[in-house]
Amino acid sequence: MNIKFSSQSVIFKISEVELKQLIGGIPLNETVIVPERKISFLIEPVNSLKDEFSIDENFVVFLRVPEKKLQELENMGKDRDGVCIVQDGLTILLQVDVRSDTRPKRKIIDA
Repeated sequence: MNIKFSSQSVIFKISEVELKQLIGGIPLNETVIVPERKISFLIEPVNSLKDEFSIDENFVVFLRVPEKKLQELENMGKDRDGVCIVQDGLTILLQVDVRSDTRPKRKIIDA
């Protein structure tokens, strides 16, 4: 998992294998150690319909993603866009890294 911060967005870029773990109900955890502090980033699949981005008092950053949204990400195939959450003016993106993604691109069907 790679995480990129800007003033208006947070991008979580995961591998295809990590996406399969999330779909299987297994959370992803990444820890960064900074002087005198440890910051953890946790992506959790949830059964609810609501996604959530938060940080607790122990410097654990949570991204809770509904199973339906994870399935949507899986169904996208090889796609740079990923799924988006907007919370309090902050855009949070969950993407699969296309450089190592072996899934085919989803074909667009014209109506």
